[in-house]
Amino acid sequence: MIKHIKNLTLFVVAALAITACTEELERADLISFQGATVGVSIPIPGTSSVEVKVYTTTKAGSDRTFSLVVDPSSTANPENYTVPASVVIPANTNVGTFTVGATASFIDAFLLLRVEPIGSTIAGPPIRVNILGLCEDPNVILEFEFDGYASETSWTITTSGGVTVKSVAAGTYTDGQVDATEGVCLPSGDYSLTVYDAWGDGLSFPFDGSFTLKLSDGTVLGSDVGDFGASSTVDFTVP
Repeated sequence: MIKHIKNLTLFVVAALAITACTEELERADLISFQGATVGVSIPIPGTSSVEVKVYTTTKAGSDRTFSLVVDPSSTANPENYTVPASVVIPANTNVGTFTVGATASFIDAFLLLRVEPIGSTIAGPPIRVNILGLCEDPNVILEFEFDGYASETSWTITTSGGVTVKSVAAGTYTDGQVDATEGVCLPSGDYSLTVYDAWGDGLSFPFDGSFTLKLSDGTVLGSDVGDFGASSTVDFTVP
């Protein structure tokens, strides 16, 4: 009988401990961003901003300040964005806001932001801020005359340092499509355009196609005709 009483006592103590831990977890203050991703699109050249919200699961009688951290994996140039050092959640509320400012870049980039917890606060996952430049007045034009299988065509433009500025994947164009014109905004510098053919026949079946790269004033920067194999690369300079 005594043994059963001891076992029952241990069970009750364990149950109370689990309940206490569960309640403690439920009471824990969590802080998290409004979502996983937010974006800002900016005409080139230009600037813009986006408001980001953070939420907590509890309220406090005084303002709470949380530090914001830019993760090292971010690809945006620090010269092209502004992020405040911290975000404030006002007293008796559970939401705070801050603003990310951005300047249009010729290369799309992103910021990965984290919030630093304080005390017993638990921080949620980071938020990704996508910074996209809108090319409304392109200074470089790429023209295609396709063969019969435009879906096989893809292309990339990279800087002299190997950074991809613009790319279009295979399947973007459709078989039977006759031509296409693409506009790109590029600052002065040296670049490479590589056009790929997934089948490896280089825009040549059932007839030859071609591509021409030129400035908006009509100056030809480079070109090639069909039957160039799996890829063709043109190096060019934007003055």
